[in-house]
Amino acid sequence: MIPKKHLPVIVAVCGDPGGAKAVAPVINLLRSDARVQVRAMAYREACHLWKQQGIEYTEISEEMTACDIQSLLKEIMPSLLLTGTSFNGIGLERLFVDEARRLAIPSLTIMDFWSHYCERFCDHEGNLSSLPDRVAVIDERMKEEMIEAGFDPMSLVITGNPAYDDLYRWKQNFGPDSIAGLRKSLGIGHDDLMVLFASQPLSALYGTDPSHPLYPGYTEMSVLASLLRSLEEPGFLVNRKIFLIIRPHPREKPQDFLPVKSDRVPVIVSTEGNSRELVMAADLVVGMTTALLIEACCLGRIVVSLQPGIRTADPLPTNRMGLSIGVYSEDAISAVIKDVLSNTEKHRLLVQKLKKVKINGRATERVAQCIYDMLS
Repeated sequence: MIPKKHLPVIVAVCGDPGGAKAVAPVINLLRSDARVQVRAMAYREACHLWKQQGIEYTEISEEMTACDIQSLLKEIMPSLLLTGTSFNGIGLERLFVDEARRLAIPSLTIMDFWSHYCERFCDHEGNLSSLPDRVAVIDERMKEEMIEAGFDPMSLVITGNPAYDDLYRWKQNFGPDSIAGLRKSLGIGHDDLMVLFASQPLSALYGTDPSHPLYPGYTEMSVLASLLRSLEEPGFLVNRKIFLIIRPHPREKPQDFLPVKSDRVPVIVSTEGNSRELVMAADLVVGMTTALLIEACCLGRIVVSLQPGIRTADPLPTNRMGLSIGVYSEDAISAVIKDVLSNTEKHRLLVQKLKKVKINGRATERVAQCIYDMLS
């Protein structure tokens, strides 16, 4: 066995929760393999997420400069840099990739969602200047879209998203008793309907001004208001009490949702536990384009993606695949929500389709193998 001090060192860097979730299983596998050493470094939401998952890491300042990063990499001199991607206005991952290139350190970045490809790697002038040596992409569609956006096809490796590898275990382990217990803790009865709203910080990312070039046509608050109005409609569902559970994104403040109230529909803001537990307990999961909707489909839940007034192509792949229902008009929201909650034929067919979703759980292994190949 090679002494640990002689093993290759990998530096892993993440900031946004999506990237941190994708990189976390890879860190765990690499450490369990004991063929390399991993120095995990986190900032912003990645710190809380990795702490929850028991991953040993060093917190780094989001104020780090290129000089700071270069000094750090010179001190460690890793054999490889592993990063997620962030869309947070800071993008330390890009700076790490830049400095790794200057020091001839190979780099690999894991993609976690089908949108804003260029923005994750561009400099302030919009040039694709912060490109790693390899990019682990989720599927063929992402690869094709990134090639169209100007990425080198030779740098793109299809691996899947490691964050989804353990969904099968979740689906098997969080059974009826666990679901009943969670619903009871929220005050939701067996015959009541639980609608989960999976939020995301669109206002913080794109603002609320329609003149913003990246404004999607809606905000999390406008969509939430539309959903609540639909659930409040008189006679919406006779003899069924409906609860609306709001799950804030890790980058959102729960108190921002406290003003959301209703005389007809109890509204609960929930930040405790794992978001997948709420997904499993819900009768319907509603959101916009958050990755939690993809996880919900994989877990066999009915999903509606509300994107009224959308200005660009729909980035949510499950809508295109028919595994979730995309709604792009304000006028159609109430009818769709009522339809999927009423056990109609459409509801039954969607449930049958979701039962056929298979997760092979091998993305983490494929990313790890890519790393070992780059080191060899």
